[in-house]
Amino acid sequence: MLLFSFPFLLLFIFSFIPDNTKGLTAAFLTVIILAGGAYSTVKEKKYYSTPHFSEFRGIAKRMQETDIKYDSENIDKVVNVFHPYYLQYYLDILKHQTDFKITSVMNDSEVKLLNRLVTESRKNYLLFAFSNTYDDPAIDALIRTQFPFIIERDSFFNSGLRLYSKDKNGMVWNALPDAVLSYGFETGEWNDESRFRDSNSVATGNYAIRIDSANEFGPGLFRKLNELKVVAGSTIDIGIKAMSQDSITGAKFVVSIDKNNETIFWQASDFDRYLSEPGKWSTVVMHFDMPVKLSGDETIKIYCWNEKRKQVYIDDFKMNIYFPR
Repeated sequence: MLLFSFPFLLLFIFSFIPDNTKGLTAAFLTVIILAGGAYSTVKEKKYYSTPHFSEFRGIAKRMQETDIKYDSENIDKVVNVFHPYYLQYYLDILKHQTDFKITSVMNDSEVKLLNRLVTESRKNYLLFAFSNTYDDPAIDALIRTQFPFIIERDSFFNSGLRLYSKDKNGMVWNALPDAVLSYGFETGEWNDESRFRDSNSVATGNYAIRIDSANEFGPGLFRKLNELKVVAGSTIDIGIKAMSQDSITGAKFVVSIDKNNETIFWQASDFDRYLSEPGKWSTVVMHFDMPVKLSGDETIKIYCWNEKRKQVYIDDFKMNIYFPR
């Protein structure tokens, strides 16, 4: 009520000012407003003495501290920025030299490079930092397929830094899932699994799933949510190994939630965003939050959609479930 009535209060006050002031009143009010704004901006908020790009300086400082604490030789470093100069400028001021394996993760080809780095890294740690770019949760899920524990983290304005580790000692964020579902396609738990099994090319174990031009859809996992211990509002991370001889497959990994023959949730992850090179196994990931209004008797459907009918292989499915806090 006070917010809407305030303009009328100003009108009431200024109605007592005479009209024949020859512009002096307007000039006086203009000076007052400008002086007040200048004081608030310069003196009170310290606009010109505040480092407005401190996200780069802060990240550079935290990189320096991390390199010293954990030994730079044990860390693969990835940053997602529009240009690495912004970070390098502050690193030079700090007189700290460090190497970046990747400086941008903004398109599919750069995601493929990150996927290969994460898979092939022999380091104990991986540092990921970003500034003024989108912090894609799928990138976090991809890194945690090989570096599941976060032992350092910091955040700034539209920026952040996380240090991932293969060892959970000293972790600062509980990255352990509340429930884990793993399937290697060895025991026939997916619908029609045996028909798609192949032993000629596998990621691990004895079998993988081969989906070729004769099949648009691969085997599926169709279960009630309460059977899989998935609750409303849960956060889900899915990782699955995939491989194809084709550089462009068009294949997708799909999750849908259905009830009474109606789809209430659908999400897909493109293989082509993650497959690093033909003939080589890569990790495809998916990250999403379950709808908050679920009863538990809905059916979750997880399957591979071979839309362009290329030959693709999948193996080692893993789903991490994080209950709402």
